[in-house]
Amino acid sequence: MRNAPVQKYVNTLGKLHGEIQKNIDAQNIDQAAQLFQQCQDCAIQLGTMIETRIGEGTAVVGCLEEYCELLYQMHQRLFETRDVTSEDIYAALESQRLMISEQAEKGPEIRTEAVFLPSRAGHWGALESVWRAASHDPDCRTYVIAVPYYEKKPDGTLGKMHDESGGFPDDVPVVFYEDYDFQGRRPDMIYIQNPYDECNYTSSVHPFFYAKNLKQFTDKLIYIPWFTLEEIEEKDERGMQSTQYFVTVPGVMYADKVIVQSERMRQIYIEILTKAYGEQTRTQWEEKVLGLGSPLYDLDDYKQCRESQLLPEWRKRIYRTDGSKRKVILYGTSVSRFLQYKEQMIKKLKSVLEVFREHQDEVIPVWKPDVKVTEDMSAIVGEELMQSYLDLVQQYKEEGWGVYDETEDMDQVVSIVDAYFGDSCYAAQMCRKAGLPVMLQDITLC
Repeated sequence: MRNAPVQKYVNTLGKLHGEIQKNIDAQNIDQAAQLFQQCQDCAIQLGTMIETRIGEGTAVVGCLEEYCELLYQMHQRLFETRDVTSEDIYAALESQRLMISEQAEKGPEIRTEAVFLPSRAGHWGALESVWRAASHDPDCRTYVIAVPYYEKKPDGTLGKMHDESGGFPDDVPVVFYEDYDFQGRRPDMIYIQNPYDECNYTSSVHPFFYAKNLKQFTDKLIYIPWFTLEEIEEKDERGMQSTQYFVTVPGVMYADKVIVQSERMRQIYIEILTKAYGEQTRTQWEEKVLGLGSPLYDLDDYKQCRESQLLPEWRKRIYRTDGSKRKVILYGTSVSRFLQYKEQMIKKLKSVLEVFREHQDEVIPVWKPDVKVTEDMSAIVGEELMQSYLDLVQQYKEEGWGVYDETEDMDQVVSIVDAYFGDSCYAAQMCRKAGLPVMLQDITLC
């Protein structure tokens, strides 16, 4: 429908008018008064949105001003002079509502507006295919805003702010976060990646971009995780326990829709949320969580970054002095395994890295940990385990016989490796999709 964003408000007004008549007839006068206020708020929001998106002076905004005046008159007649019936009020308001709808159809086009809020430049892949589809829709206008984030100080206050606006592909127009008027434009959809709000102990997106705040500016807040999780069974209690850290978070609570990697993961979300908030909430989660698949699975240009684009420090490790190439194994580790196995995971890391060290002339590992490990692990598994992990990473880097990948560029990594070994995580899934051999590690075997 042309000017669908306006019609959405117009339809809401129609529902409110029906409720006003119903409550007046039932003598629920206080409720009727509140509905009058809701009508006015709705009309003001619509008028502000139209003026912000296309400018002032439109006929439809004039109709909205007349509507607000009519609301005032009907309110006065109902509560003071008492010379109007519920049927009269309904007929008058509906007549003006239809006039608003007619002027909206005649006036300048107001396209659907979708805002994409990547939490980091390196996480853009989890929104990219959705954005590209929306940006090619002639009825939709899209905006990409890099969400600024902070490191947290030990006392929990916000420290240094980071802005990664310059880290996106050249064909992705990024709008500075202060240059988009959320309150005025009221986007039809907002896509978020960061679900933690204030609950992350080590970092935080700018508080304006907390899900609970964004919710007030749109009718459709959509959460798409920037990561994928290991698929688990409902009877896997340890796996369910570790997964709940990604499920019972503000982004899931406040979102209107949550899009997860698979139908199996959808069922896991539903079970975890129902267990946390009661069986009476199951229907709510069943309607909210959709197992449509992660947009990360849409990234299929794996060979775009060949050996010619390798970082120099990678090249000197992958190639021998005589120019021949070692076999390259992507060693992927996921945060969920740390949450499940804790100290046992550290033992496994040491064991695997020792094997790679012993065979470094034939095989070179590219160790790619889940990037969330360094952000969240200490808050969940403790400072001591976190320090053990960081010490191991530092030792691996300093010894220099392997590659430690901090680029967050999965396309480049998958394009140069010969096989995958490690946890069942996003890296494994990308390698499998690229047709590479994939072998999963058993944490209990060291």
